[in-house]
Amino acid sequence: MSAKSSVRYDYAVGQDVQAKLRVVEGSKKQPYFDLKFYVVGLVCVLMVAGLLLSRVQLTENTERLNTSTKDLGILESEELILRTKLEDKISVSNVEEKAEARGMRKTRSEQIDYINVSRTDELKEH
Repeated sequence: MSAKSSVRYDYAVGQDVQAKLRVVEGSKKQPYFDLKFYVVGLVCVLMVAGLLLSRVQLTENTERLNTSTKDLGILESEELILRTKLEDKISVSNVEEKAEARGMRKTRSEQIDYINVSRTDELKEH
């Protein structure tokens, strides 16, 4: 092939391409990003923000629960200590010691009077 035929062939192909291109009036250029894309993106961002917020709240509530559980353990141990102290103060031996210190003594058998209440009282008229 000669150089002239090569140029002619390239020119012929170029004319075919230009002949196929045509301008259509009134057609709108489609935007690269559609409104749907922005709406879907916004929904995705809101969902991620909601998930992060719920995770933060879960972490805070877990910490609050752990703190409350720890406080409950401390209060239960203090309650046990106070209950033990109270039982020591009102034990029978302590009551007897305090009563003897104030001059009280145990009752003796001659100090006890028994009353029989098995009879019913009757009212007699005169």
